[in-house]
Amino acid sequence: MNNIVLISIAMTTYNGEKYLKKQLDSIITQTHKNIEIVICDDCSTDNTVNIIKEYLKQFNFIKLYINEKNLGYARNFEKAIKLSSSKYIALSDQDDIWEPQKLELLLKNIQKEENNIDLPLLIHSDLTMINDEDKIFNTSYFKYRKYKLKKEKDLGHILGPCGVMGNTIMFNKALKEKILPFPVYIENHDYWISLINEIFGKRITLDNKLVKYRIHTTNVSNNSKKIQNNKKLKNIIKSILERNFYLPYIKTNRLLLISYILKNYSLPKNDKIVLIKFQEYLSKETSSIKKIYNVIKYSFYKRDFFYRIIFILGLLLKKDISKKNFYIYNISQIFKSKNFKGWGKKPTGKFAYFCSKLFNGKLTLLEDGFIRSTELDKSLIPSFSTVKDKLGIYYDATKPSDLEVILNTYDFKNNPKIIEEAREAIDLILEHNISKYNHSENISKDYFNDEKKVLVIAQAKNDQSLKYGLTNNTTLEDIVSVAINENPDSIVYIKVHPDEIQKNSFEFHFHNKRCKIIDKDVNSISLLKYFEKVYTRTSQMGFEAVLLGKECICFGVPFYAGWGITDDRVKNVFKRRKRKLSVEEVFIGSYILYSNYKNPCTNKKSNILDIINYIISNKKN
Repeated sequence: MNNIVLISIAMTTYNGEKYLKKQLDSIITQTHKNIEIVICDDCSTDNTVNIIKEYLKQFNFIKLYINEKNLGYARNFEKAIKLSSSKYIALSDQDDIWEPQKLELLLKNIQKEENNIDLPLLIHSDLTMINDEDKIFNTSYFKYRKYKLKKEKDLGHILGPCGVMGNTIMFNKALKEKILPFPVYIENHDYWISLINEIFGKRITLDNKLVKYRIHTTNVSNNSKKIQNNKKLKNIIKSILERNFYLPYIKTNRLLLISYILKNYSLPKNDKIVLIKFQEYLSKETSSIKKIYNVIKYSFYKRDFFYRIIFILGLLLKKDISKKNFYIYNISQIFKSKNFKGWGKKPTGKFAYFCSKLFNGKLTLLEDGFIRSTELDKSLIPSFSTVKDKLGIYYDATKPSDLEVILNTYDFKNNPKIIEEAREAIDLILEHNISKYNHSENISKDYFNDEKKVLVIAQAKNDQSLKYGLTNNTTLEDIVSVAINENPDSIVYIKVHPDEIQKNSFEFHFHNKRCKIIDKDVNSISLLKYFEKVYTRTSQMGFEAVLLGKECICFGVPFYAGWGITDDRVKNVFKRRKRKLSVEEVFIGSYILYSNYKNPCTNKKSNILDIINYIISNKKN
């Protein structure tokens, strides 16, 4: 009866000639016969495609799709899943061996569960481990890796160690609809599939060993070198004690992935809590004690006493560059190279400055860059860009900064390549409304009436640029008064900062019938497009207005003032800023030469165009 049911096998290949025949043979000889094998080859350069074509001549249920360009492991699986036509989909690697009854057992158990519930379903199993010569060297992958998933819902454990291996998975159409399309943050397709299923569906875990899992030197997820290193517990302990150690899951994209789920899915309350607690664990700003509490309460680590003790020790001695741990770093630098670091004008920056003066050392101040992230919450989302300044920091107009030096001295005209890069970046920023945080929706087209209007930008109370930006204690009310007087026939709109909206802490002590408050968190560039004149003290939003060709009146000294592109109302403070620059040149100096970019998916050094394109692919609108 069950043989009537079609099962799709989604297989991906890439240079897999060595073991591919054994994998295909083990699928073709399954006891369940009604199958289709959807193979997506990711631009193999060996004999893989020719091997598959030989099988195509014998078996009409095999379908081959050859990618035009290399998609990578996870994206190739996404394509294979999309192309699978059956209600049930099983995933296959290219180098394992399936036990003959695998599909039959998986189907029997998933159909049994479907009789009771109408939900996304995923079933997976244990594996035996084989070497290059097909010899079994471990009879249970679960036991080997200390995976102890509960039979019932176990979201914390799925978030952490997971334990669901893609090459054992079968799932139904309801889950397929939930997991597609894959978000760009995905590193491993099986983690994404099992996580979404754990939230919205039901998982069935079988202790049967239904796959002979081949461990060899070229595995993508678990190769023999990784397995060998994981076994050397003494190396882990040594690295912990030497503080040359990163906590489990920290060097992954899971923080971004969890943020994506929280942002794009309607979640059950308890699941949402667990996801937020896992975010806290991954965040650099969470204390070690709180991390340990969450690890134990929500089972983010494997259920093995010795394993947990070792990694909790790692938590206490973790290698981290959080703002809290800059104190430890700078104290250690007193006895080393005396290279002190800290965050801008925050306490860690002040401490670093103090140490550099006291011990005659070098100082580097850091800050988030001008294109930061796709979320407002700084504690949970790593910055896509940072600045490093050895003289000061860009928003402190009381002292020189590396940015000022760049803008005063760089020969922009003799670098046509960087000018071209800047123009492309500016065009993308303005077309797609790329701002600092990129979390907000665009303002609706019918928000404004057909009226004359000007914009005043209100800044967060704790904005360091207000303190160090030579604003001469100019208040928001002062600027609004000027805007009313200078624009007698215009409505004066006041844009509230997102932080003040979130905290419900905005205060405005000025009453005039021509004033209107924008207390909705909207994308800044989409908003600026409706105005021709903008008033600010030191907000970066003022520079975004200049990029749009708007008139910007500054009542302070932000990084972009004093170069001839703004109407500067603070006088006699620009002696260090000696040149007249174009908007493009100020953009190049600040956004390209002064800023350092890191791709949040690869965690590698990047550039402004890469980051902008990444944000475009992840923005709501």
